[in-house]
Amino acid sequence: FVADGAVMRGFRGAAGHLGHVQSPLAAGIPCACGASGHLESIASGTGLGILFDRLFPARAGEVAGGADVSRLAAAGDADAIEVLQASGRALGEALGSWANTFDPEVIVLSGSVLAAGEPWRAGMREGFASMVMPLMRDTPIVDAALGGHAPLVGASENLLDTVTL
Repeated sequence: FVADGAVMRGFRGAAGHLGHVQSPLAAGIPCACGASGHLESIASGTGLGILFDRLFPARAGEVAGGADVSRLAAAGDADAIEVLQASGRALGEALGSWANTFDPEVIVLSGSVLAAGEPWRAGMREGFASMVMPLMRDTPIVDAALGGHAPLVGASENLLDTVTL
């Protein structure tokens, strides 16, 4: 989270991690952080596989993660498309609520889930539009220019800013 050109880290250095907000769709799903019901549990590459198993228990174990769900969706699998749309919608709803609070100039996304394809992106846009106030509806949502390296670059920047050499 960047405001006025400064990285907002928070007291413990964890500010801006939207993946750890609650999502009704993730209710009861364990998160890697030890809690449950977090957005990351369903809106990440790994989370897409978990969500697939939850929404379609008869097909549990058929996919290992987001890449498998995306491949099935690209082949026209209706269940996989539904999973991508639901995951994207959940993220979009969270982004809309976040935008209502912080009024960002731009929202930058990173992570493997960005490769999920158009059903995921369409769901994300739909979820965002359903939650964001009209004033912020035109907030651009873009992919990080650094792709999957964005979190590592951010962590490096944080380290350089906080360590005295």
